[in-house]
Amino acid sequence: YEFKDALAFQLELEDFDYNGTNYFGPIQDHELLILPTVRYLFIAKGIRPYLSAGAGLDVEVSQGTTDAEVVNLDAAVGAGIEITLDGWNALYVEGKYNFIFADGVTGQDIPIMAGARFGFK
Repeated sequence: YEFKDALAFQLELEDFDYNGTNYFGPIQDHELLILPTVRYLFIAKGIRPYLSAGAGLDVEVSQGTTDAEVVNLDAAVGAGIEITLDGWNALYVEGKYNFIFADGVTGQDIPIMAGARFGFK
């Protein structure tokens, strides 16, 4: 949802899967990030650079030598460029710095994403 062409609220859902091995043996890891995010757009139309920040949940299900279901806090800050198509729809490229706060450990990653954004007002 975009407020007055500069500030926008969005709900990000990101899904990750990992199959491989760790120190203990084979593991399958499924992770879902649920991240309400605020974006500040510097330009109203056309090619629009932006900054973003959000906080939400990281839901992780692991199977392997030990099975676990864990919910952790997640936070992210980022920047990107959005290209307006028509009305509220756009293409984007974005990078962000993501923090996952898990049981005394802070996981960090820097995903680079490209995609389509479908908006409404």
